[in-house]
Amino acid sequence: MKLDQAVQQFLTHQLAAGRSPHTIGAHQRDLRLLACYLGTGRNIIAVTAADLDAFFLDERVTCQA
Repeated sequence: MKLDQAVQQFLTHQLAAGRSPHTIGAHQRDLRLLACYLGTGRNIIAVTAADLDAFFLDERVTCQA
């Protein structure tokens, strides 16, 4: 499964579970930024702990998408 698909599935699940729109919005912003940083077409299984470390530690993380 591609990263952007996994993000969308997670957000859909959160909505179905009755989560707050504010919570879903925060998750959406954070996860879309992560997907943009790593590449939306990347396979979710290929994401490593080192990838996540790099994302969280990079002060320049932005997305122009």
